[in-house]
Amino acid sequence: MLGFVIKSEENRGKGGGRSYVWEANMDLNAVLNVREEIEAKSAP
Repeated sequence: MLGFVIKSEENRGKGGGRSYVWEANMDLNAVLNVREEIEAKSAP
């Protein structure tokens, strides 16, 4: 919804089922750095 990730669907054929592949839509290091900052601020 916010554009951080891209979801694509894979169909594995008859009997293989359907699965989803998620990819980061931006620099992964930037995402991890922001996550660390958020966790540091929310720690007691």
